[in-house]
Amino acid sequence: MTLNLDARSFIMNPITNGGYYMNGLSLIGWTSYDEDYPNINFEDYPQNEVFGLVLTAIKEGGYSFSGQDHQNRERCVPLFSNGCALRCSMRAWGLLMAAAHGQQDYMAYYMETKNPSYPDTKATAKRGDDNDALPVLIQPDQELILQTLEAGIDLVTMDKAILEMFPLYKGRYQEQNK
Repeated sequence: MTLNLDARSFIMNPITNGGYYMNGLSLIGWTSYDEDYPNINFEDYPQNEVFGLVLTAIKEGGYSFSGQDHQNRERCVPLFSNGCALRCSMRAWGLLMAAAHGQQDYMAYYMETKNPSYPDTKATAKRGDDNDALPVLIQPDQELILQTLEAGIDLVTMDKAILEMFPLYKGRYQEQNK
């Protein structure tokens, strides 16, 4: 699933009893992109509410780190009480971080961040059920994939989310252009 995120659309949720809660779901801590947790499914939990939990945790924790950190460092991927994680493209994470810091442009948090600040401890949870949910992409990610396909060239990126999604887009593109 590809989502077009707009920092102005995030819903902030209050902190209750020291945690971040939404309809029975809570953000319990931070894990790594490559850990074996399934992606959170936005069919089960509304996108804006999930992002609200993440934004609240970022603000309350004073965190500031890039999309590259989100994908490549320990403790930079939100982990939820249902055993699912929120994985984003580097641009999508940059947009989330920008929103948490009152900005609109993802570029300040895309590849590098000045004075990064990370969560201290790594959370663990019982692995959630597989749900075929995909990482979060934003419009510039989609445009990169489409331009690559239209040009008939190899995809060159370090972005794990885009690399994961590329075969799906490629299959759809080839089907549509038979």
